[in-house]
Amino acid sequence: MFGRLASFVQQAAEVLAPSAPLQDDFIHHWKAVTHQLLAPRDEHQPVEATNVPDHLTNMVELLNQEEMESDGTTGPCMEYLLQHKILETLLALGRADSPPGMKQQVLKFFTSVIGRAQQPLLPHIHVHKPVLRLIHCCAESRASPTEGDEVHFLCTVASSLQRHPHLANVFLEQRPTSTAAEPTSAASTKSPRPQAYTIDPDHSKFHLLAALLELSKSEDRRVSLKACEGMLLCASLDNESTARSIANNSPFCQILADRVQSTFASIPLDLPAQKVLSCSAKWGMEGGTDEEPAYEGRTELRAWLSCLDYFDRLVLSSHSIIASALLQSLDERFFKPQLQPRLAQMSEHGLVVTTCLVTKLVEVVTAPLLVHGLILLLIGPGSQSDSDSDSVDQVELCQHLISRCDHVNEELSLVSLQLFNLLLQKNDPLVIHRLVLHYLADDLHLKPEARENGGDQRGTAESTRPASGDGGGEGKNSTLTPGAHVSALAEQADSAAASESESQSGTQSPGDLSSQVSSSSVDSSRPETPSSENRPAESSLATSSTTASAEQPNTPTSPAPVPLTSTTPGAPTASAPQSLAFASGGDSSAARGRVASPSSDIEPLVQQLFAERNHSELIINTILTMLPETVKTSLHMPTSGYDEYVRDAQNQVARCFTACQKWSSTPLYIPPEHGQFTEGPFLRLLFNKLQRSLDQPYEINLTVTGLLTRLAYFPHRNLHAYLLDPFIPLSDNVRSLHSVLRQISAELSIRAQRTPDFQGNVLAARKRLSGTSNFETATSQTNHLYEAVVVLEEFCKELAAIAFVKSAAYSTVQSRIELTCVPRLVKAWSLLSCL
Repeated sequence: MFGRLASFVQQAAEVLAPSAPLQDDFIHHWKAVTHQLLAPRDEHQPVEATNVPDHLTNMVELLNQEEMESDGTTGPCMEYLLQHKILETLLALGRADSPPGMKQQVLKFFTSVIGRAQQPLLPHIHVHKPVLRLIHCCAESRASPTEGDEVHFLCTVASSLQRHPHLANVFLEQRPTSTAAEPTSAASTKSPRPQAYTIDPDHSKFHLLAALLELSKSEDRRVSLKACEGMLLCASLDNESTARSIANNSPFCQILADRVQSTFASIPLDLPAQKVLSCSAKWGMEGGTDEEPAYEGRTELRAWLSCLDYFDRLVLSSHSIIASALLQSLDERFFKPQLQPRLAQMSEHGLVVTTCLVTKLVEVVTAPLLVHGLILLLIGPGSQSDSDSDSVDQVELCQHLISRCDHVNEELSLVSLQLFNLLLQKNDPLVIHRLVLHYLADDLHLKPEARENGGDQRGTAESTRPASGDGGGEGKNSTLTPGAHVSALAEQADSAAASESESQSGTQSPGDLSSQVSSSSVDSSRPETPSSENRPAESSLATSSTTASAEQPNTPTSPAPVPLTSTTPGAPTASAPQSLAFASGGDSSAARGRVASPSSDIEPLVQQLFAERNHSELIINTILTMLPETVKTSLHMPTSGYDEYVRDAQNQVARCFTACQKWSSTPLYIPPEHGQFTEGPFLRLLFNKLQRSLDQPYEINLTVTGLLTRLAYFPHRNLHAYLLDPFIPLSDNVRSLHSVLRQISAELSIRAQRTPDFQGNVLAARKRLSGTSNFETATSQTNHLYEAVVVLEEFCKELAAIAFVKSAAYSTVQSRIELTCVPRLVKAWSLLSCL
């Protein structure tokens, strides 16, 4: 009590007395601290009963005030602190914790000095040495009363290193090597950046991360979360030496992978599948809300999702060396020993729960490196050797996952299809290559004469397009290389524009022409169908890919189209696309008659553009008229038009094109030479499921059509024609999406004739699915039929919208190149756009 009274009198005297220099005040407070600590006292008296905490706080305030008033140079107070080794003195008192509670006060003092300093203090030898020794004192015992102050101090040091990553080397445990150089003089030890030893990152220890790793195991949730934040900062340091030390000489990666594995192993296998798919938890928020009903296993499931979210953030923000080590540890400790055997078990219910957990795993993971590692586990590598047992196991696992999509257990079939839907949404090149493009790359699905024409996938009626460059014969080994092709298109357009601007003055710029073509090819054109303005786009059935649309909401306005790239290496870049150039609808023959006698060198281009327009119009009309008119019910709903489908297709295609442009132009592998065309297990599965759609549940039909829609987004020439072009010359006994839909249409016509008031029942099913009616008028089996008709009708409209958007998008880049290469083409486009 007398001490506090003396402190109060001292503060009053300081207020009344004239202000002294900052250095004098600083020295006064430090001497007061040393006097009270050295004076005789009771050993059990806590430090809070003295004036030491107040004096230390005043010292920090004086240092901050001095730094604010200075011009960036070291002030006298800071010089006094460094010269008199105040931090080392406090460190000795803190390590001994004498008087009791002194360690906590020292941690607060160090944290305030380092955290509030504007200039870096860690390079000074009298700063980083006591800081490093204090780091060794942290996390010495579990459930320590100073855990909160320790983790705050460690995170402050990590944040300072984040601003100055080159200073992290001084916190590595330096061990002399065979080539180590001894210090030459005493002056060298006082330099701002001492290098007394040669640092070997592979045999050094980063004690800052080690202390944070220990504190992350604390039972106090706040301390654990704060320690995890500090580990994020340490792992993201832009310092190769620190990254190598963490990856090669620290249990950091192994411990975090074990946490993911242990939390996954604690999840019970009797969880309901829908509970797993609907559960969500973020790192630091695994507690959930009280509104969600509790069920057995929810706590364990949330703990695993939270741990997985933190691991994903860590891989996403870490140094590349640490990220690779984290992925390797997760693969060795979780993917192969636990996840892979769980996916190969025999219990159907266990397979359903495990597949749902893997689906949540794919959904949560966003780090590209982690996504690719997970896809390697589920899909298999792009090229596998027979001697690689791991590759063979992964390929067999992929085959098992595909076969379960057509399992007799509808719940297992549905969750397996949803897993592949999420895998395709990740836009990883390995997924689309292994599942689909591996079987379409050699053009064996086309007739021999079409393959001899360099992979021209158009029927004979549209094969009169003029030749436009070499390299068209390389379509056999087409690979998904949109990034490289877009760059080639841009380079040709820019070089042509530059050459034309030098030779022709007053010509319109390519950028203006591109924007003109973009606006005219999308905004002013609509699919020309009978009564197209009266066709609805149901809000609840707007797209069969419900998950993708929910994750990426549509914008109120249609975005500008993005270029669709021909993905065959060496293919002509200036030629018109194959069945991908739809413009505004209308009677093409009447429009051609209004052309004002173009010159002989312009007429071939005009005819080519008209042919592309007509072909795309035929594609869209064929898709929209696939089903019999007697079973369609869109006209009977309040909403009408295809605008919602077009907007959704523009958004989804744009995102897919943007993701594909980042892919490497190098083929993942050379496809094997097949004796005859095979669809592959994945396309065969989708076509078979679609062919049985009239007898399948609504949820499965919705997922199957969503997968086909997802495939139609990808900018690959063969895949686009195989799914969206009904006029490609297919080989004998080869199915396409159009042929499967034709068979369904024929069977549907027969069933509609046998069922009284078939269209009325379909309309009732549509209203029930859209939520406008709850009236049940049929049995479960017939409900599947009526609901399937609704899904198929909406699926056809969605395919037509995708074909329309991709055609208009490619026309933009096509016109940009052609209109900048030859000035006379500007006149040709002007004649065509006036029609």
